[in-house]
Amino acid sequence: MLRLPPRATQCRSSAASDVYTRQAAHGTWIGAFAPIRDNDGQVVALLQVDTPLDRLLEESNRHTTQQALFALLLLVVLVCAMNLASHRLTRALTLLAQAAKRFGHGDFKTKITAHGATSEIEELAGALETARQEISEQVDAQQLTEAQLAEALAKAKAATEVKSQFLANMSHELRTPLNAIIGFSEIISNQMFGPVGQTKYVDYATDIRSSGAHLLSIINDILDLAKIEAGHASVQEQVEFEIGPAISSAVRMVAPLAERRGVDLAVLSCPEPVRLIGVERMIRQVLVNVMSNAVKFTEEGGSVTVVTERRAGGSFRISVMDTGIGMSSEEVKIALTPFGQADNMLTRKHEGTGLGLPLANAMMELHGGRLLVKSKPGRGTTIVLLFPAARVSVASPEETVAARASS
Repeated sequence: MLRLPPRATQCRSSAASDVYTRQAAHGTWIGAFAPIRDNDGQVVALLQVDTPLDRLLEESNRHTTQQALFALLLLVVLVCAMNLASHRLTRALTLLAQAAKRFGHGDFKTKITAHGATSEIEELAGALETARQEISEQVDAQQLTEAQLAEALAKAKAATEVKSQFLANMSHELRTPLNAIIGFSEIISNQMFGPVGQTKYVDYATDIRSSGAHLLSIINDILDLAKIEAGHASVQEQVEFEIGPAISSAVRMVAPLAERRGVDLAVLSCPEPVRLIGVERMIRQVLVNVMSNAVKFTEEGGSVTVVTERRAGGSFRISVMDTGIGMSSEEVKIALTPFGQADNMLTRKHEGTGLGLPLANAMMELHGGRLLVKSKPGRGTTIVLLFPAARVSVASPEETVAARASS
């Protein structure tokens, strides 16, 4: 039985519990005591526990070491789990990045997957896969449409080539007899080898010649338009020429028609001489087509005015203004279509094939220019021929005088 330490002895009278240390032969001990009381509150016994301090410290150190080892093991497991999750997340994000890169290069066929990733990443991958499928279907449909369009374009080009070849062959077959008809009818109408005898024969020959010339003109228009549409026409024969004489020549050609219809035809030229670079025959034909069209759709007593203007940017503009019947926007589109007529077949009052404006427009585009139509029903029409500055030059007065004198 161990001897009670002084604090334990004091506890009997103080009735308090306490913890103490004491020195013994085997080292330092640590103990604790508490009084046991009866129903009256009197201390009847004393409960005391002693244990060597070294053993308690050893037990504490052992438990601390176990806790440290457990914490270290838990940390290792946590780090491994984080590394595994990071690897899975990185792999999923890498797959999504590769899918986005394939998208950028136009690959919409490779399926997008992110199995084993987080639910958010899998949801994102699913959305991208849905978008890929939709885009792939749209691309397939577009490629099919493009293939069909390419096939249709190839067929159209082949048909155009066949048409151009046919027209080229028919050109010779039609022009040769027409030239003979025109030539012989002119000989008869002029009675070059003596009197015919009956004046009606002369009138008939004159009608034959005019009809043949009209038919030849239509054939030439069709052939010219076909060549331009097929891309066979060019401006390789272009030269630099003065536009004033070309306008005067076109006016002289249209003047008989204007006189027959009772339409006043006037020209207001810009003061300075202007030279154009192009195919003079084509430019003259454009002027004739536009002027004759204006005269044809102007009632008796009306007027057609040709105005030329050198613009500030160096371009050159020819405006043909009439006081005719005018056209709506829809009728303008029809008039610019080959064989189109602003007045329909049941109500039309004006002759023609509908090639005048389309041919003039095609020839202007061939020269890098533009043909603009401004018109309102009942208020006349203005057709503007706009030549770019690259095809315009100003002739000196000396050159103009010399050119006119030589002509």
